[in-house]
Amino acid sequence: MARIVRAMDVRASFWPVLEAGKYLPRENITTGRLHRAGCGGFGRASLSSEWANTLTRACVALATFSRAAGIVRERGGRPRGRVTTRGTRIFVPAKAVDEVVKEEQWKSIEVEHLGDKGFGMVAARPIRRGELVLREAPLLGLPESFDGDLEELMNQTSLRQLDADLRQALEDLSEEQQRRFWSLADSHSPGQKTAAGVALTNALQLGTGGGLLCRSARFNHSCLPNVQGTWADGCAEWRALRDVSAGEELCFSYVDPYQTDVQRQETLELLFKFKCQCPVCSLEREARETSNQTRLQLRELNEGLQLAVIGADDAGYVAERLVPEMLDLLDIELGGSSALKTKALHLGFLLALESEDEDLAKNMAQKAYEHASVAYGPNSDRAKMLQACAEGDYESEEFEDMLLEMQSEAFAS
Repeated sequence: MARIVRAMDVRASFWPVLEAGKYLPRENITTGRLHRAGCGGFGRASLSSEWANTLTRACVALATFSRAAGIVRERGGRPRGRVTTRGTRIFVPAKAVDEVVKEEQWKSIEVEHLGDKGFGMVAARPIRRGELVLREAPLLGLPESFDGDLEELMNQTSLRQLDADLRQALEDLSEEQQRRFWSLADSHSPGQKTAAGVALTNALQLGTGGGLLCRSARFNHSCLPNVQGTWADGCAEWRALRDVSAGEELCFSYVDPYQTDVQRQETLELLFKFKCQCPVCSLEREARETSNQTRLQLRELNEGLQLAVIGADDAGYVAERLVPEMLDLLDIELGGSSALKTKALHLGFLLALESEDEDLAKNMAQKAYEHASVAYGPNSDRAKMLQACAEGDYESEEFEDMLLEMQSEAFAS
């Protein structure tokens, strides 16, 4: 088999934050951190020195490329996010959308006031794992002034321009649509709400699309999410990651799930001005430390898989060793999130294919398809591609074209 797995798009080192239409880079991948850890943080058993050296070499290349591309933040520094798309603009020039997908179709969820948390989305009846709970068209696409570096966008001049652009766009909406817009929270403007503050607080980016969605904005944050959003045919779609009981709040994660509680709280305070009190953040002492260590271990495993795709000598061995451990830890710490398992198995598939182990590749792709069907829907582009990988002709030109798309940042996010 030809060696057809190429280096992952370096922009995949971003972990997209689904709130506020922003990207936050994940922790800077540095050779120093991996080297100091001796790569032992990748699993319960330490990795071989050969594998450690492979990671270090790949890490140097990735860190150098990332800095050149301008997508890395220094450790401990403020995040340097982007609100641009992966090659194409996600937030189209502002225009009205005639309707939000009919709310009466979605009787499984309802908006309730949840005390100090404000409004949130709650299950009105038991919801099955993988069930579609909401499909919503955006009320408003965001204007060009929403595009740019996060720090640049957050200065007063840019905020005034964004506010002016949005207010002009709102004039094209009906009174009811304007009411929906102004009913949303604004965590950025002390005192009177601003259009820019509402957009920064509530705009959503979901993979290859996004916009300002009034119902979807009611999903609160949790570090142990039970719903996953994606973009499909111009709408946001939300599915349950596990079985949900009637009356249970539905939440997704606004932040990188592989951060520690301190890092997560810092990000939430910076961008949304609140402190998370979810079950994970409410853990006491030893339990909290165990949770932090597990999430750091998951981050190391995730980075290890990404780096291995760039240049591991024994890609199949890496896939067989790291992916199962990552899946086990996701069961322990993040409720077996099918969204995160899909991404881990997707990387495992690429590694198995690189090693020319078609049986392992098809096994990884089949499992990834099963989890993608839960998190994103069986008819999603992601699930369809993974299913094709589990069944496909790996020597065909069509497969190689599909593989290139699977290695793009849009697919990796």
